[in-house]
Amino acid sequence: HIEPYKNAGLSPYSPATRLHGLYSLLNFSVEGIANKFQLRKHLGTITPLVSFTERRRINMYMHKKDKNTYFKQYKWKYLTIVLLAGISSICSLLKTYSLSIVIDELIRQKGSDLLKNLIYLLTLMFFLTQGISYLIGYLNTSITQEITYDLRNRIIRKLNMINIRWLQEQKSDRYVIGLTEDVNAVANLHCNYLVSLLNAALTALITIGLILYIDVQLAAVSFIVIVARVVFSVLFAKIAKKNQKNILENSAVHIGIIKQITIHMKYIRAYCSENVMLKKYDDCSQKISWLNFAAYLINYFYTHLNSILDFIGSIIVFALGVLSVYQNRISVGILFVFDSVTGMLSGSISSVVNIIISITKATVSDRRINDILATEEESREGIALHQEIRDISFSSVNFSYRETKIIDNFSYSFIKGGKYAIVGRSGIGKSTLANMFLKYYQQDSGKILINNMEIQHISADSIRSRIAIVFQDGIILDNCSVRENITFGNEVPLEQIEKVAKACHISDFADDLENGLDTIVRENGTNLSGGEKQRIYIARAMLRESDVYIFDESFVGMDSVLLTDMIQYIEEALTDKMVIIISHDVDLIKRCRNIIVFEDDRQIVCGCHSELLLKSSNYRKFVEGDDKQ
Repeated sequence: HIEPYKNAGLSPYSPATRLHGLYSLLNFSVEGIANKFQLRKHLGTITPLVSFTERRRINMYMHKKDKNTYFKQYKWKYLTIVLLAGISSICSLLKTYSLSIVIDELIRQKGSDLLKNLIYLLTLMFFLTQGISYLIGYLNTSITQEITYDLRNRIIRKLNMINIRWLQEQKSDRYVIGLTEDVNAVANLHCNYLVSLLNAALTALITIGLILYIDVQLAAVSFIVIVARVVFSVLFAKIAKKNQKNILENSAVHIGIIKQITIHMKYIRAYCSENVMLKKYDDCSQKISWLNFAAYLINYFYTHLNSILDFIGSIIVFALGVLSVYQNRISVGILFVFDSVTGMLSGSISSVVNIIISITKATVSDRRINDILATEEESREGIALHQEIRDISFSSVNFSYRETKIIDNFSYSFIKGGKYAIVGRSGIGKSTLANMFLKYYQQDSGKILINNMEIQHISADSIRSRIAIVFQDGIILDNCSVRENITFGNEVPLEQIEKVAKACHISDFADDLENGLDTIVRENGTNLSGGEKQRIYIARAMLRESDVYIFDESFVGMDSVLLTDMIQYIEEALTDKMVIIISHDVDLIKRCRNIIVFEDDRQIVCGCHSELLLKSSNYRKFVEGDDKQ
């Protein structure tokens, strides 16, 4: 088991490697016993003891190893393409060499039979090369699309497994670029670029052999020109790679700005900030324009320097060739062939260099995809909860975000059937606490117990299947019906959907829609109001058979009548469930018997409404402020 560590640059005998090896061995042994005696449901998972950096290095090595499976998976297609490319190159050389024979014969005999044969030969070679070109293109496209599909699926599945806390700290535009431009570049790298490189290299080798066979002196001059071109190309490739990296990074920023403008246009107009966003967009667009212009200049100077070198080399070779004809060292036909083959060699070398530059650019995309696929995943291992959640206890829990203390020594127990409210100023840690219920965030210290079991030993999927949460900023599925947005992919009887839709007042607006609950929701839910979306979010949670229900600022903006009806429905439907409400609405908070107040110093005060009026100055200010309003 030491090969991944050695190849990832880790010593197989380092303490970290030994610990990880021990972890793997123990997991293997535990899993074997569990499967043998069907005890898996009673066993937890041993926590890896290797640091994040070392695990990431191992993950990146394993990802690079996985990428090699593309070559194994499509090896017969690759070999077929290389074989066809070789046949095509040989046909082109044979066509060219046969022309020399015909030319020499025409000069000597001035006959027409060879001319007919030449036409037949050229026609045959044309159709043969066209057929080969079609087959190569078909195989290339097939491999490229399969790799593109596979990479996009791997990235999107990886995003579903990445640690939530880490994901929230990243720019989403990076993943948009990763799923589009980067994937296309890497797919071309694995297929078109590499196959074209092999094809061009094979043609170059064959033509080099033929040139050396024709005349060594002329070949030496051609090689000098080719070497000079390769040197220039390597220099330009480094510049092009750096420029391409800047283009991709700024393209991600560009997409982010467009998303901000299109999604939040009403807020931008409300604050008369159109010019601010336009300036931000213009600055980014200008930067991308300059980078693209720089790419053009790089390509222009590269192309024209190569053309100049090619032109000088062609004149020298032609002059030496004519001299060789006068000296009867070669025939006119051979000179013609040499000139044609030299052109083929020059084209092949140019193709090799251009492909190398393209590969250099694609490696930037490859590295970006590597970074995504090598990111540490959220642990889904652990014990499955086979009983309903009876209690969730926090014991001296601490949590920090970017070195800022968010949760400080929090201790509290939530019991089945209890109705709890969490109060505090914005940014004090209320939503962070909600995320910890779902195992999105892991505490820095302290314990979180569910049914007296530590949360890190319970599988995340098992916890989330028993907790329903409603965020203020939920998700609306584009191009899906209102009904599908309520069920959110779950199989639910129609009667139950209609019952919940009526209780959550969705029917109030759905009846006015063209097709009722089957009306298609447009992109970003533009045919639904904010309040209507809120009701869908709440109905979605109420459809779940969960043990715990968390409402995180889920009732903001609702009118008093609708809010009263909604809360009454929730209280009746969730009588024996654990309900946690995070809100700034005093009337809503008063309905809960258990209120948790986060003080400004991050300490907590607990009690009912009347008790907190005496114990917490913050709570009094909170209530008095609402009364004044």
